[in-house]
Amino acid sequence: MFTRPNHKARREAEKAANLAALLQPSRTLHKPVMARIDGCAQAVAKAKRLSDNTKEAQRHKDKLAALGRMVCRRLYGSHAPGPVELHHLRTDGWGKGDYLTLMPLCPDHHRGPLGVHGLGTKGFAKHYGFDQNDLLADALALIG
Repeated sequence: MFTRPNHKARREAEKAANLAALLQPSRTLHKPVMARIDGCAQAVAKAKRLSDNTKEAQRHKDKLAALGRMVCRRLYGSHAPGPVELHHLRTDGWGKGDYLTLMPLCPDHHRGPLGVHGLGTKGFAKHYGFDQNDLLADALALIG
């Protein structure tokens, strides 16, 4: 019978890496959940998203909305605030962050064909020369 000599070692290394990634500390922790690792149930801390419904979150959203549109600000300079949509920073897939990862965008730069959702994360950065992290940093710096 033919077996790959490093197959078992590689599999064990992958399992250890996955377990290490699951056990990384996060900013806020939810109660432990049970996860099946190596065939047995183990308690794993699950990261919890901060609630967008608190008074603090609402104040933060109001400050962001008052800033105006971040892409337009970068492209055209300071301008009068207009209608904004708050966009969650998305990294590593489709998960949403908490209210601290929101950035104000105009409807065109949010959902339009040349917006974040129209071009996609990578296409947006390639088209404009800056990415969502840059916009988030700008917004957080402006609101202090």
